[in-house]
Amino acid sequence: MRDQAFQLRNLVNKANQQRQELTGPRPKLVVAMGGKGGVGTTTIAVNAAVAMSLQGSRVVLVDAGMYRADVATMCGLTERRTVADVLTARNDIHEVLERGPGGLLVVPGLWAPENVKQTGDTAHQRLVDQLATLGDHADFVVVDAGGGGAMVRKFCEVAEQILMVTTPDTVAVMDSYATIKTLIAPLEPASVQIVVNRVQSAEIAQDVGTRIGRSCRKFLDLDVDLAGWIPTARNIGLGTGHQPLVIEQSASLTALAITKLAMSLAHTTDPKPRRAAA
Repeated sequence: MRDQAFQLRNLVNKANQQRQELTGPRPKLVVAMGGKGGVGTTTIAVNAAVAMSLQGSRVVLVDAGMYRADVATMCGLTERRTVADVLTARNDIHEVLERGPGGLLVVPGLWAPENVKQTGDTAHQRLVDQLATLGDHADFVVVDAGGGGAMVRKFCEVAEQILMVTTPDTVAVMDSYATIKTLIAPLEPASVQIVVNRVQSAEIAQDVGTRIGRSCRKFLDLDVDLAGWIPTARNIGLGTGHQPLVIEQSASLTALAITKLAMSLAHTTDPKPRRAAA
């Protein structure tokens, strides 16, 4: 019996190794999240992913928001399968990919979380492991984690870059710091940066970034810098043709700011080696 178990483990390990060789290197994982909902995390994630794709990177965008699956709508998609099909092992990650705007690939989100029976750590690990096999399709995987959720910790454990999206609102800033303190800092993340959304000036954004960064260094021994800021704008996200802002209104100040952020992500992500998944 022990010999059979040993042989089975060897076969599984060999299959996993062969699959990794076929799929190439792991894509770099970027997680966009907010300390609270309503700060524009999905808008930032979608437009940054599209901008990275337009700049020549191969990008997969994953909607991991369990309660608001807006990525497909912003990308003009009518999804057939979603991340729920991967979590429940009905399909693998390659079977749920949809072609999105700007050449990126999209894993649509979950519209009815109650239909997934309390997906736990095993299901979340399955999703993370399958994203790691997308090396043939992607240089980057951008995860829209929204306002957080059960899967976020698993993504943050292995991400090369975590973007904490906030607004200058006092409550949003406090929630961002609290999330970094309770969820992110204990994981010893590779890199955490702040994106200040819906802000009127660089000075205000810098002040927000400085306040969060100072608290993180003083109390958490964690370096957190400002990745960029997105100016206040109306009608951000969707245009009349259901195209992201960086395509439909590419010359707007908001689109240019997101494009600049995307360029920075593409060139600076991977500050230190990725931690192995648990």
